Amino acid sequence: MKITKETVSDGIVVFQDVIETAQGGFTLETSDLVVGANLKAGTLIGATAANETARRVTAIKTVLVYEAATNAATDIKIAKGHHFKVGNNIAAVKGGKAYANTVIDTSNALYDTITVGTTLGVVLSVGDVLFQSTAN
Repeated sequence: MKITKETVSDGIVVFQDVIETAQGGFTLETSDLVVGANLKAGTLIGATAANETARRVTAIKTVLVYEAATNAATDIKIAKGHHFKVGNNIAAVKGGKAYANTVIDTSNALYDTITVGTTLGVVLSVGDVLFQSTAN
């Protein structure tokens, strides 16, 4: 097998950061996951520098908006299959507002409804992505 490397000096930058594959495996931090839930193949994971040294990763929680919501909404319908728990901070925009969800209603067969204590302050469209945030 012959491996070659080619360098291009101009063009569109696709990735700003170095992306690498870590070898040797990691231990998944499960304390912030719903007990008994399964992570789907392709679930994003991440580690802080300290956790990478300790070989520990956490799931990066995201979910699709199921139904449009106004910028004043505190109840948001989301797709099933997420890993959010009550108390997780949820955001819609990087650097934007993030608030803890206080209720997750799973009674509907088609979607779940999360309730945040204070509006996220943005209009949400079907298919928008919400994500867990450490800020609030």
